[in-house]
Amino acid sequence: MNFGFSEEQELLRSEVRRFLDERCPLPEVRRLKETDLGFSEELWAEMARLGWLGVTLPEAYGGAGRTFSDWIVILEETGRSLFPSPLIANTLAATAILELGEEEQKRRWLPRFADGSLKGTLALFEEGDGLRARDTALRGERDGAGFILSGQKRYVSDPEAADLFVVSFRCGDEPDALGLAVLEANAAGLEAQAYPLIDATKRMGNLNLAGVRVGPDQLLGAPGTAGPSIERLIDQGAIAVTAEMSGAVDAALQLTVQYALERIQFGHPIGHFQAVKHPLAEIYVDLESFRSLLYYGAWAVDNRPDEVSRSASLAKAYAVDTFVRMGIDGIQLHGATGFTLANDIHLYFMRSKWARPMFGDANAHYERAFELRHLPLLRGGAHFDLTSEEEAFRQEVRAFLTEHCPARNSRGLEEMVKWWEAVRKKRYVGFSWPRECGGGGGTVMEQFILKQEMLKAEAPMIGKDYTGLGWVGPAIIQFGSEEQKQRYLPDILDGKSAWCTGYSEPDIGSDLAALQCKAARDGDEYIVNGQKIWISLAHMGTGIYCMVRTDFECEKFDGITCLLIPLDSPGIEVRPIKSFAGDQFADLYNEVFFEDVRVPVENRVGKEGEGWQIICSALQNERSGIAEVNRHHKALERLIELAGESRIAGKPALGDAELRRSLTRFSARIEAASLNGLRTLTRQVRGELTESDASINKLHNCNLLVAMAELGMELLGGASPYTGDTAASRDRGRWQVGALGWPTTVIGGGTPNIQKNIIAERMLGLPKD
Repeated sequence: MNFGFSEEQELLRSEVRRFLDERCPLPEVRRLKETDLGFSEELWAEMARLGWLGVTLPEAYGGAGRTFSDWIVILEETGRSLFPSPLIANTLAATAILELGEEEQKRRWLPRFADGSLKGTLALFEEGDGLRARDTALRGERDGAGFILSGQKRYVSDPEAADLFVVSFRCGDEPDALGLAVLEANAAGLEAQAYPLIDATKRMGNLNLAGVRVGPDQLLGAPGTAGPSIERLIDQGAIAVTAEMSGAVDAALQLTVQYALERIQFGHPIGHFQAVKHPLAEIYVDLESFRSLLYYGAWAVDNRPDEVSRSASLAKAYAVDTFVRMGIDGIQLHGATGFTLANDIHLYFMRSKWARPMFGDANAHYERAFELRHLPLLRGGAHFDLTSEEEAFRQEVRAFLTEHCPARNSRGLEEMVKWWEAVRKKRYVGFSWPRECGGGGGTVMEQFILKQEMLKAEAPMIGKDYTGLGWVGPAIIQFGSEEQKQRYLPDILDGKSAWCTGYSEPDIGSDLAALQCKAARDGDEYIVNGQKIWISLAHMGTGIYCMVRTDFECEKFDGITCLLIPLDSPGIEVRPIKSFAGDQFADLYNEVFFEDVRVPVENRVGKEGEGWQIICSALQNERSGIAEVNRHHKALERLIELAGESRIAGKPALGDAELRRSLTRFSARIEAASLNGLRTLTRQVRGELTESDASINKLHNCNLLVAMAELGMELLGGASPYTGDTAASRDRGRWQVGALGWPTTVIGGGTPNIQKNIIAERMLGLPKD
């Protein structure tokens, strides 16, 4: 699978982490940052012996011949430990020589990079924050077959430790007339100088060039053709720095979590309080999300070069946002101790200040990603290693869609009936269910392929009983009797039933274990009394999948039972709840009242008192299904269209830099959500636990939904208060629908605050409320 690390890569990660924990723990980092060199030559030599300095170089030049993704594994660990070394600059300098150098140049320099006897760095940037090769201003004047360079390069990493500098320069008047040269540190007219940094574990400064002569044997490639290579180096540098940020954010988060577990205030560890839990949970979600972009960008370097630039910019910008916030929140959550030199959290805060501008700050990358917005990631589809059977299934689905998928402009009742008949006959309805239960028996990968192809074809939904397919059917399959399977499953698959869920109650909210709706056993029946609330589409339903309390004496988790109750049962009353969103969401939610409702015991799913296990299973299915990235992509497209038609302060809205950044932030998070899902799929295929992913995806996507709806309203300006299709409204009032209707998704299935609690408690190990 391409969205998870291989066993060999995980072994490499463990090896690097063990080495750094033993040889360069944080006390040693503190010591090294006070030295003149800033890193340990001894550790550098050991890294060379372990093969890490030449990890991406071919074996013919003394390297390990591994992938860019392997290097990212190493960098995540060096970032986690704040390991001080010229590793990034050195590897990128070697990469430039490997890509453009003549064979003699490669043999002269690359083996010495790999064995640690030679250190290199890049000198690509000048004044400003340009990310394009064409921003290069340093000119080279022709000198026979070579050039003479005069000027200054800035933001040069490890300038005083470098033996070689890979320098970009302009060799003509055309925008793309660019060259790269390798300069020795002792060259006449060359002066490298480092300056004090906020983060003393890093070294950076300027390279001053005063008439430095460049011979033809120092040029990398033909002069005037280096532009694409320079941009690739910038992309790879951005991904490399993002990898170190990934490890550093993770370490800072764990350090803060540990402090929150140990620091006692008001009689509790401070991690008990939501004011501490929630920001840490949000950082965890953003960490996992920018990691998805990082890993994809690293994979793309080796496999899909045309997608590197956009993925690199989205990853770097998102990572900077997250790391800066982690640094600030880490200090604040440590309280006064966070401001002291004695506390390690300040080291990560300082590192965030170094990482922000390296290979482009967040603003520059958001701007570039906006320019590249027409280059979607995953253009070739999700890059999984499919078996021949899985690829054959993909072709089968495509052929089916070609024959049966109705066109978007002709989806009347007759066309939809034919569609539902076709997908049911093909067993695509309930495709994940076992075949003996009427489903398709599809594997996890086949389920993904089916969904992916349906989305590409913009096909209609493949089943009519959404709750039955997503919740009730799986519960019956896992916990129900054979009689229940035969009785209920065919109607769910055929769309003859319309189930709704009876979970929430007044004053209960997301605390489902506290439900009070009572079911008392009376022979072969239960008598149900109580109330359920926020029941979606109960006024149209045929049955309610209902959680009731059958025991008030035991632990609250153990006294819950699941009943299947027909909604036409005597004693049931359904009352609509009016929403402030108006007609668009009229009667979506309902209250359901039970008064002496008799339910046969044979309608019980599972054993009496087994309801909590069923709740956990069903909520997991529901929450993992809420995140629908495809609708976010379409919503963003509409937002950009709206922005193109709008004005801010009398000027075209898309000319506003802050608006472009906002739109690209959405893009970064949407692409991350898509890749998060693919990482989850990889873990599912491998048989790994994925329970934590549901809350991450729910919170991530709900945040997107609210923020995008509000931006749409901002862009409407004076038209934003008007609803409906009138002369005063805009786009027939559709933006107001989203701005008023998001609670149905955001609150349904557990509010964001509940998701933050779940993440903080289950994934970060903080105390329960």
